[in-house]
Amino acid sequence: MRVFLLLAACRDPGPIESSAPPPLLDRGPVALEKTTWSSEELGGASLASEWPGNRGPGVAVADLDGDGWLDLFVALPVGPSVALRNERGALAVWPDASLNGGPLPTGLSAAAGDLDLDGDFDLVVGSAEGAPDLVLWNTGGGAFVGESLPNSDGETKSVHVVDVTGDGALDVLTSGFVVDPTFDKVLSGEQVGSGNHVYVRTPAGDWSDDRGRIPSAVEQALTYMYVPLDADRDGDVDLYQVNDYGPQLVRNALLVNDGQGWFSIAADCGCDLSIKGMGAAQGDPTGDGIPDLYVTDVKKVHLLVSAGPASWVEGAAFYGAEPDHPPSVSWGASFVDLDLDTYEELAVAYGIIEPEFPVDDTEDVLFQGLPDGRFDDISAATGFEDDGTGRVVAVGDLDRDGRPELITAGIPYLTVWWNVGAYDPGVTLRLAGPTAHGIGARVDVVAGERTYTRWMQPSTMYGTSAYELYLGHGDALTLDVKVTWPDGSAAQAHDLERGAVITLP
Repeated sequence: MRVFLLLAACRDPGPIESSAPPPLLDRGPVALEKTTWSSEELGGASLASEWPGNRGPGVAVADLDGDGWLDLFVALPVGPSVALRNERGALAVWPDASLNGGPLPTGLSAAAGDLDLDGDFDLVVGSAEGAPDLVLWNTGGGAFVGESLPNSDGETKSVHVVDVTGDGALDVLTSGFVVDPTFDKVLSGEQVGSGNHVYVRTPAGDWSDDRGRIPSAVEQALTYMYVPLDADRDGDVDLYQVNDYGPQLVRNALLVNDGQGWFSIAADCGCDLSIKGMGAAQGDPTGDGIPDLYVTDVKKVHLLVSAGPASWVEGAAFYGAEPDHPPSVSWGASFVDLDLDTYEELAVAYGIIEPEFPVDDTEDVLFQGLPDGRFDDISAATGFEDDGTGRVVAVGDLDRDGRPELITAGIPYLTVWWNVGAYDPGVTLRLAGPTAHGIGARVDVVAGERTYTRWMQPSTMYGTSAYELYLGHGDALTLDVKVTWPDGSAAQAHDLERGAVITLP
């Protein structure tokens, strides 16, 4: 086992450098201000009337032009997708962003990652039935060159960038659905999806689509997304599969990795919910260092609390993770420590299924994480109540002030929730290896008397959060951090001050 001890962490070389930490603030409540891009600003007034309700949009958060600021790629199911360039904290539609010299592709979902290991962020776009999923190779300046993934002309709800084989290179995972499930086939159990795929990059640079990596019993489920996680704590990437129409078709499933990227269905995990599953997120509100799972559903939500490796029990009601308003359909969710007090908040997108069938009580929900692991609904207090058509929740520090922002999107809009609370910035942690972006790494943090855990797994429903972790100090003056890579090697950094931006190799 290789262990790297960093007595002084490597400082980020970007355009903003860390300075001496400010005095401790009296910690205020979570405070947000929003900027919204409308249908017209994203792509035209016709988007709303033409939008198929159970599709996207997708949002990938990444520094696409290499200037040190996080940009946004927004996959749109109607018309060309759009990119928003970040000019030192100011976001605007990026007119020069292009695919093969023309418009960006239509898409349902998006993910970012350095797939060719050349130092910049590439994109993967999940496409509608009849069109191939695409890898967009980044050639600089907002220009991309497209490559089709093989056997990918089905309905792809989510795409994920992961390293399932443990070789340090990033693979691509796609979740298959159908355009409109046939109700009679659902009731009879005959409805199948378009197929779940694991694409592994070969030494020759091709994409292999090895059928059988996903077990046949769940390969054609109506899958909305996966949560990549190390469920059994053996270092490799397992998958939590979130499926729609569970009572009639295929339940949610935990897929355990054999270490080479071949999966089997776990028995007795307590997580195989029979629900109309939509999205899910991993965090650790209970503080035991094992991932908990928040799973969204139709008219219900679920908090699967870890009961040991690869084992969970339901705890949404006990931990206060149910919304105050009567629930409708919940979609994407993300854990993030917004106020940097070391306890994670939980943001959840709610929305109608089809634009022509509006329902009441579809406001998005924001829960504040409390020291006892429970949650308090602070949606009204923060104004986090975009109404009606939510789908996506992603995370990234867009203004580089050490306080992460929330990015939400729905039919058809994009909103950035600027984090403006009166609390100290945290440590922004980036990882460089041995896996690209440090994906799959476990991060254990000591803040005074408090210890907590995060994971570098930025996949979200329909999208990708930034490849950064935002680590809060709470009342501590400095942090100690230990990063454990999937291969068991480790790196450490000590005495990290508030506002530091570091990269661990």
